[in-house]
Amino acid sequence: MTFVDDAYDAGAGENVSFDGGATFCVAETTGTDDNGDGCVFAGGALSIAGRDLVGTAIDVAAGATVTVRFRVEIPTTP
Repeated sequence: MTFVDDAYDAGAGENVSFDGGATFCVAETTGTDDNGDGCVFAGGALSIAGRDLVGTAIDVAAGATVTVRFRVEIPTTP
């Protein structure tokens, strides 16, 4: 599986969208948050601390929702 770079916020390379595009980030596959935006994809897990909240969990109030979207390419198998 590969994240589709630049899937959101054209030209910025961002591949994760929050709440219909209110916020974006880049989930690096290097295992390191190279740009400091709080998104990393490593070891099969997507970790999101949130832009401007690096190192802090995203708090969602009881009864509220947050929508996280991302696009991936899944290679075909013979």
